[in-house]
Amino acid sequence: MLEPFGLDRTRIAHRACYPVAANWKLLVENYNECYHCATAHPEFKRMHPTHLEADRVEPFNDAMAPRAKELGISTAVVDRVGPLGLPGAVDYTLSRHALYDGYVTGSEDGKPLAPLLGQIGGYDQAASDLYLGMLNPVLIYNDHAVIYRFIPVNRDRSVQEIIWLVRDDAEPGRDYDPDRLTWLWDVTTLADKLIIEKNQEGVASRYYTPGPLAGMEAYTQRFIDYYLARYGRAASPAPA
Repeated sequence: MLEPFGLDRTRIAHRACYPVAANWKLLVENYNECYHCATAHPEFKRMHPTHLEADRVEPFNDAMAPRAKELGISTAVVDRVGPLGLPGAVDYTLSRHALYDGYVTGSEDGKPLAPLLGQIGGYDQAASDLYLGMLNPVLIYNDHAVIYRFIPVNRDRSVQEIIWLVRDDAEPGRDYDPDRLTWLWDVTTLADKLIIEKNQEGVASRYYTPGPLAGMEAYTQRFIDYYLARYGRAASPAPA
């Protein structure tokens, strides 16, 4: 499913680290839900329908499927969780979701950012979400990919690293503009940094108690369940 994108034939166009004064689990939870996206990320919202409820996103994905098929891009959903406790087991998921009409990639104006990846011959107006374990999500557009790395430092500090990939023969200034390439996920990550650090302040309060999760936070619930199952224990108020 990843072969058409030729990720083994990419190069790092840019990488940036964003120190976050928060526990790493808050970074992962923030990424795994888009309950906050509509109000916190107007830049993301105008191109990605994933800030909507699932039933409202479905028509966009249905319209995207034939475009993807024509380009040889799979829209199947892969969801693999390895046996608990198996050393070296890799858990991963892969899915593809549509962008709004007028946006062929994650750019400010909706127009291409870099040469098409791999064997892809056009744009299906979509992006793929790839998860490798808990800490390494990847967003794959037709002309670039974005790797997120959530790096725990200690209980109250983390680093959010972002790596932008382009085709291995693409040159800055000639084939892509680094500022245009990095714009969306830089502005989004800076907004998330503020949100997550405010969440950390709330969680650290002696008045804090966890509340129920909204329907759009299903992936957050999945992460919590995954974390607890992986470490073989029930929820505890003690910091991890």
